[in-house]
Amino acid sequence: MALRRPGEERARFARVKVPPSLPRWIEVAGTQRFVALEELIAARLDRLFPGMEIVESHPFRVTRNVAVEAHEEAAADLLEAIQEELQERRFAPVVRLEVVPEMPDWMRRLLEDELEIDDRDLAEVERPLALRDLFQLAQLPLPALRERPWRPVTHPRLAPGPKGEEPDLFATIARRDLLVHHPTTRSLVGSAVRRGGGGRPQVLAIKQTLYRTARDSSVVKALVEAAERGKQVAVIVELKARFDEARNIELAERLEEAGRTSPTGAGLKTHAKASLVVRQEGDGLRTYSHIAPATTTPTPPSSTPTSASSPPRRRSAPISRSSSTC
Repeated sequence: MALRRPGEERARFARVKVPPSLPRWIEVAGTQRFVALEELIAARLDRLFPGMEIVESHPFRVTRNVAVEAHEEAAADLLEAIQEELQERRFAPVVRLEVVPEMPDWMRRLLEDELEIDDRDLAEVERPLALRDLFQLAQLPLPALRERPWRPVTHPRLAPGPKGEEPDLFATIARRDLLVHHPTTRSLVGSAVRRGGGGRPQVLAIKQTLYRTARDSSVVKALVEAAERGKQVAVIVELKARFDEARNIELAERLEEAGRTSPTGAGLKTHAKASLVVRQEGDGLRTYSHIAPATTTPTPPSSTPTSASSPPRRRSAPISRSSSTC
């Protein structure tokens, strides 16, 4: 913005930084009409700068290079190194400056000089900036404007029993491998924990890789519960999952607090969600595995995994039972 003291001719430049903790769209009470936060701030600048003349104000948006470039070879603790990198993100190099068409040239040049960029990094964008913030409005309770929700159908082999009891997933897999849709990782790991699913005391160990997952992931809850019950749990958490580093650090610490290690060190990289359950069965040790894409999303309410029997080794997420391994 440009402002000046009473009696002065030269305008001064000032910036008001909007904290990310504030909602982008402010509802006019009880109307389901919204005002952009930057417009509300612009209308009340006189309260932020009392006694000053507000000449003009324009929103702009800065994009920084937030790639975490931890030097793995030199870092004794990768988790600590990435935590430090996250703290430094707000000082990362600027890669783009978005401005509105009304912003005058002198203000653009000033921002370019201060941010150490040139015209190639400047983009003129019509209001509103940061269209991704419209997702806030997409969460409004207006079912008439939404697509009909998709409800997956459970394959009969995995359907609950007459009294709602969960099927024994391991017994089902033992009869024949399954090719299933998500989110069946939670079923495999969950069955390894639940007594009703044959999870105790046959299960000896659970191995898991995690790249991205929801904050309230049922897979994570099951892994923590298994560790607390004394199962051998080993989890590889991808700390360098872009823009999810902070969440994955929190996830790794939760697993460590449960009493089991969570390998996150240098040289370990995963971009898949793989599960391995080791069980003691009558003829020796058996392993049950599930391999899937790295990213899963929360399940729609009251839905169950969609499953389809199919020959193994096709593109999807197979759950299989291996031969006796030892």
